[in-house]
Amino acid sequence: MLAGSSWSENWQECHRKAFEAAEAGAAKFHCSGKKKDHRRGQFPVANIGISYGGGCKLPGNMAISCANNVAIIRHLLDNIFFKRIVGFTKQAFDLYALLLYAYYVNTLAEVCAHIFVNSVFACCTFNLGPLVRSFVHTDHLNLVFRWCAITALGTFDAEKGGHLVLWDLKLVIEVPAGSTIFILSAILQHSNIPMQDGEIWLSFIQWTAGGLFRLQDFVFKSAKDFEAEVGKQGAEKANAACQKEGQSLLLRLSELCYVE
Repeated sequence: MLAGSSWSENWQECHRKAFEAAEAGAAKFHCSGKKKDHRRGQFPVANIGISYGGGCKLPGNMAISCANNVAIIRHLLDNIFFKRIVGFTKQAFDLYALLLYAYYVNTLAEVCAHIFVNSVFACCTFNLGPLVRSFVHTDHLNLVFRWCAITALGTFDAEKGGHLVLWDLKLVIEVPAGSTIFILSAILQHSNIPMQDGEIWLSFIQWTAGGLFRLQDFVFKSAKDFEAEVGKQGAEKANAACQKEGQSLLLRLSELCYVE
């Protein structure tokens, strides 16, 4: 879903100030060469929030490597301009996918605290660049019918670089600075193309780990413990029901209409 940008008169200033804050943080962020080279690309990444899965027995805070990086991330979370971007994302989510939005709200209320007061997502990622060019990938920690929100930031010509590529849909999409797009990142292979020399492209991602939704669906038990309690067949039935419910929450073209 292409949410675009806010119609607010000072939105240009808002996303420019958010970019400047992220750029300043990136200059001080400690990230070894090894950590810059990961399956999504070759750039520093700052993750924050509550996650669950990948071998963790309980939901918990995502680990941050050092006090310096904690301070940088905290500064970005407190930044009024990032808070405005989060608020716009929340409104767009509520407008275009009300049922899925409500599901996010209810899950977050029952499972964990907010990283932003005005957010429905449990986690966020600051891709700090200066050249965030992601490889073709999917985000396996997300569930198949859950959205993540991608906001582009930087100084670049959106007509000539930084496009989001959705490989399965054979789409190449312009994403100007300050604009947001929602995608099903767990099932859609995606990447972005390079920028021109001298340009800077960063991104701000909001997401929630699929494990948090499963934890709620399985009555606050791990998948292993839930299967031990209800049996393999019962667990498969519960998983199928979750997938069916999830599909029913997604926006359909027939639900969209134009009102003059």
